[in-house]
Amino acid sequence: MAASDGGSSLPVEVFIQSLTDKASELLGLKKFDEAIVCLRIARELSEYHLGDVAILSVSMKLLSCLVEKVSLETQKDGIKNMIEEGMIIFNQMKILAGKADYDSVAKVYCDLGDSALKKGEVDLALKIYSGALFFVDSVADLLSSLVYTKHQAIMNFAMASCLEQAKKHGEALRHCEISVLKSGALLNMKETAKDRKIKLLHLRGLEKMEVLKYADEIPLPKEHVVVDPPQPSATFLAKKRALEAALRR
Repeated sequence: MAASDGGSSLPVEVFIQSLTDKASELLGLKKFDEAIVCLRIARELSEYHLGDVAILSVSMKLLSCLVEKVSLETQKDGIKNMIEEGMIIFNQMKILAGKADYDSVAKVYCDLGDSALKKGEVDLALKIYSGALFFVDSVADLLSSLVYTKHQAIMNFAMASCLEQAKKHGEALRHCEISVLKSGALLNMKETAKDRKIKLLHLRGLEKMEVLKYADEIPLPKEHVVVDPPQPSATFLAKKRALEAALRR
């Protein structure tokens, strides 16, 4: 099977590779629209002519490109369309992924959720994080304890952030507690005990938990009335000081 490339005939796998190479070049130039077009064509051709490994590889690049494009998009309809396209791609990727790919697939899908949340698409972001969390849970036995725990910590914190914005404070608190539990477990693992990002995640989780505990108890302030928030607990302050000291080291 061959494909036409500027008047010449190339084997389809060579043509697909030339499209992905061109997309990489366009990405380097920040020409995301053109890169997405190349990757969409490459993905469609891969589905017809190549195997699962090739489809997964192109899909991963296309999803990453959509994440970049979403972060720059200003039109609400364009943002939603790209996020929804990314969700469709992920649903195919999770079927095609092998054990070695699960970590990368989960990461890039979470990146899409992050982009959606930054653009104010809270419902879509929540749907993405929920899907990513369900996927990670479904392959938990095939992931290392460290990788699984890290995804749990990050995704549950992301879920808590979405639910907090949606004013679902009880659900947000539950996910935040899981995140703090998992990030705390990571700080007790040799490989991640000194990981600055994990320390910050744990600290942010503790802070968010303290806020969420009282979120439904603080009355809405009337005009010109200042409502004092409840004071942090001694346990929270002790943990915060310990983590801040660790981060300074």
